Amino acid sequence: MKSSLLYLGLCILSLGSALPEPASNNQASANAVKRLVFDCADGQVGDTCLNMCYGAKCKRLGTTLTWDHPNYTNQGKRSRLAGCGSGNRCSKPPYGAGYQCDEFPFKSVKEAEKGNQVNRCVKRHYNSRQGGVLRQFYYSNGNFKGKGCDGKAPCKFSLSFKNFNKYGYCKKGGSCTNDGNEYTKAGPAKREEEVDASGYYRLGSGDVIYVPDGAAVGDLVYKAKFTNSNGTMIADVATPTDDDDEIDDDDEFDVEEDTIVEEVEDYE
Repeated sequence: MKSSLLYLGLCILSLGSALPEPASNNQASANAVKRLVFDCADGQVGDTCLNMCYGAKCKRLGTTLTWDHPNYTNQGKRSRLAGCGSGNRCSKPPYGAGYQCDEFPFKSVKEAEKGNQVNRCVKRHYNSRQGGVLRQFYYSNGNFKGKGCDGKAPCKFSLSFKNFNKYGYCKKGGSCTNDGNEYTKAGPAKREEEVDASGYYRLGSGDVIYVPDGAAVGDLVYKAKFTNSNGTMIADVATPTDDDDEIDDDDEFDVEEDTIVEEVEDYE
């Protein structure tokens, strides 16, 4: 009888030791989706918002992305898949000087390997700003210190947008008709037949953001806002058309943390 009880006790102890430990707060924080908010207001990232929203909403490519730290060769391959390789359409009339080919999903993320990306000819300065925000987010540099991917891949994150109402592809009920500047590698892009009209949320600050892939109340977001909103007027004159994504020296931006407090179902 005693040996049976001893055996039972050892079994219980063995089972107990095999149970996983609950995740710490730090582990839970590390596993949470990182949410990056682009400001689409004048003087921020401009018509790159159009391309991101068209791809995410109208082509249903989504905005949950994975930075995989691609090398130069893979980035070039992804750009070509999107139609943004050397000598792309944005280097020719009616675009040319001052414009670059902006691809979505970005050449820096794993999802670009699937093909079917969209591209848009955008002002070089806006493309530079978009690329600069992403780079600092990936490496947790500048105001993203302690907030981004910390240079560690793979890193999953989600995009969202604020001050988007002037762009039909982003706003609720807006048209997904191609304005003539949305392309795939094969030619002019075509919208999907069914488009989800949800994904609008209010933040603690009162801002409303568009999250094409959806979010949850309580989610933390990082809002990037450029402090020099007039830099575009200077930087877009006689600039090269290569897709270097380098951020200009006068393009400093702040990063503000905010929290989703409610979904706005009747947002117009």
